[in-house]
Amino acid sequence: MEQHPLVSIICESFNHEPFIRKCLDGFVMQQTSFPFEILIHDDASTDRSADIIREYEARFPNLLKPIYQTENQYSKGVGIWRTFQFPRAKGKYIALCEGDDYWTDPDKLQKQVDYMEAHPGCSLCFHNAMVHWYDKEIPDELYANFETGDFSGGRLIQNWISPTASFLFRSEHIQEYLDLRARHPQLAFGDIPLLMFLSQFGSIHGMSDVMSVYGKHIGGWTHSASAAKMYKDGRSWEELRAMFKPYKAITSDMVSKRYVNATVQSLKERNFSVFMKAFYRGFIRQPVRGVKALSTFIHDKRNKGSVNQGRLQ
Repeated sequence: MEQHPLVSIICESFNHEPFIRKCLDGFVMQQTSFPFEILIHDDASTDRSADIIREYEARFPNLLKPIYQTENQYSKGVGIWRTFQFPRAKGKYIALCEGDDYWTDPDKLQKQVDYMEAHPGCSLCFHNAMVHWYDKEIPDELYANFETGDFSGGRLIQNWISPTASFLFRSEHIQEYLDLRARHPQLAFGDIPLLMFLSQFGSIHGMSDVMSVYGKHIGGWTHSASAAKMYKDGRSWEELRAMFKPYKAITSDMVSKRYVNATVQSLKERNFSVFMKAFYRGFIRQPVRGVKALSTFIHDKRNKGSVNQGRLQ
């Protein structure tokens, strides 16, 4: 008889052939006192990602539960987490890891679950990671500098020190989250609204242990620097401002920052359509915040060599 999993691992893959083996190895090497399941979704990859996943499915049929799409769902605007992944998770806890990230500690899940079991008031646990560029000659670096302890949602939103591949959280409120996302389908990202949502139900605990690698590469969505993406991020932050009232001050600042970035980048690209929209939303509608955000942007550019204090996604 198949054991009911305590943890559901959620993994997305699209054209991750160079990375997906390390990702899957990080899952199957986990040493736990409890059963877990690996829910992997391949979004119609055009490389060998799906073939590699099938290899692991054959080797670990009781662990891997894949979905192989024949048409890319993301390009259709379909939310992968909310449509395919979260609804089929059976675990008391959900752990996240994209196909171009990977776990490095075989005790990662055990450590996080032990903490969550001992602290029922904690809604989300994360840990530190190393940053690795796959396609650049850049030395690996620590994702963020922080000590083990509890963190407010506001602090994490302002200074993103919680890599998504480190998230482990309780699944008990997941249907409520799915309903919320269904009312706001145009959000350009998933980790930030998820953290905001979970912060309503308990504390957030961060472990300084380095237990994963945050993979960066030119083709990754997070690292795209186009004006259109920056503008879309600004619209998403506006939506987050409407969704989570307690974070209004923080989200308003983020809205301005994203539109300033989009305005500057659109000039570089000579994308005047995005420039007009971003300039209107970033400066005409809220001039004080816009000027403040522009001043911060200039200051950050001048101090580009300073130590990184976190990464906003």
